[in-house]
Amino acid sequence: MATSKKKSTLLAGALLKDNLDSDERLNAALFSAAFEELDGLSDRLAKIPTDIEATASRFQKITTEAVDDFVQVANEALAKFMQRTNEMKATLDAMERLKAPETPPVLTPPPPAPLIAAKRPVDALWWLVPGALVVGIILGATLAFFVLK
Repeated sequence: MATSKKKSTLLAGALLKDNLDSDERLNAALFSAAFEELDGLSDRLAKIPTDIEATASRFQKITTEAVDDFVQVANEALAKFMQRTNEMKATLDAMERLKAPETPPVLTPPPPAPLIAAKRPVDALWWLVPGALVVGIILGATLAFFVLK
């Protein structure tokens, strides 16, 4: 950057010493300013890769720290979960030991079914005659009603 300023200063000094008219001096001054601005831009462009590299390394550092923090928190949560699970398992095991009997249960046979007395066929058919009589009376009354109507 120091060389670009020297160039601009030398160009400006040369323009002032020459016997140029005012329009040409103005154009030369603008040309000199444009070269100076171009030199400044090229210096800034040269700094861009180093800025990008510094930003990338800073991003990598921040990302690594964030991932490390996340893993640490996840490990702590997992440890607490495992501890709580073990506590609940121990409690359930203790409850099961208290509940479970030490001796196997004694199986008792079911009581015998009561014996049903065998019925005679004649006793089972006694309702057949009165039922047929009732059905016949109802059918006869219904037919007489519709026929004599």
